[in-house]
Amino acid sequence: MARKLDSDILKSISAIAANTYKIEMLKVNQLIDNPDNFFETSEIELLAEDIERQGLKHNLVVKPNGNNTYMIISGHRRFAAIKYLRENNRYKSELVPCFIDSAEKSEAEHKLNLIMLNATSRTLSDSERLQQYRELKATFEQLELEGKKLPGRMREKIASAMNLSATSVARIEKIEKSSDEIKKAVDEGMVSISAAAKVAELPNEEHTEAIERIISKSNDERKEKQRQNNKSQKGVLYRPTEPPLTMPQRTITLTGEDVAEIVMGLPDFLPYIYENRGRQLHSTLRRLIEMLSFGEEAEDENYDI
Repeated sequence: MARKLDSDILKSISAIAANTYKIEMLKVNQLIDNPDNFFETSEIELLAEDIERQGLKHNLVVKPNGNNTYMIISGHRRFAAIKYLRENNRYKSELVPCFIDSAEKSEAEHKLNLIMLNATSRTLSDSERLQQYRELKATFEQLELEGKKLPGRMREKIASAMNLSATSVARIEKIEKSSDEIKKAVDEGMVSISAAAKVAELPNEEHTEAIERIISKSNDERKEKQRQNNKSQKGVLYRPTEPPLTMPQRTITLTGEDVAEIVMGLPDFLPYIYENRGRQLHSTLRRLIEMLSFGEEAEDENYDI
């Protein structure tokens, strides 16, 4: 079992749980994105909707940056979501609740905080795992240069910080010592760490072909999964017992009220439309939607379809 990291180095992380950080409401323009952050900031719109609906459930963690500004240590996605909401006039307040870490720390200690706080708040992709390993290794080496040597071997310290087994870290080390091609495949999310570690055991001249096989197999599995999902969804579709309807080849005059009544009954036929790709039905549906898009004025108009 990997040893726990020195409590003196990570005391600021536990301090958050103990509410010993200073909490302040800071203005959005006082907050600065951390250039050292390597974690993905994806699905911002989904997070923004959650914040808009439930509020900000977790405060940002920041450190004073001078000139009345603060560098973000944890909460980069939350901050990006807040900025998105403000840009769309959906977050009226200029203030954001923040934990302020004003303790004297070296850049390496702040970097360790950034890695640990962000890693524990999300599920990491394999590409992020690989980058997390690199950043932790460099940070621990810098801490040792600063005289803050931690007990245990480097692999044990990294395994503890990443909450992984020493065997899992050994796989990552194998990748890091292998060809740039393998590292690039993991960095770009094309190959998993476990698969890349197996490729790393092969001679370098076989890496390209092995990676291509893995990517091809992964793509095939993804397509098959999508096909099975589509087949499963298709199996539960409602199928009308009556013969399929055909569109009359003539002009029909409808009032806005008629259109509304027809559209209200469409849900019963939509599965049939989707399953059989009826062009005439699809075309008619689009026309009906266009009619309704005119709003209340549609009630006073007649339309030909």
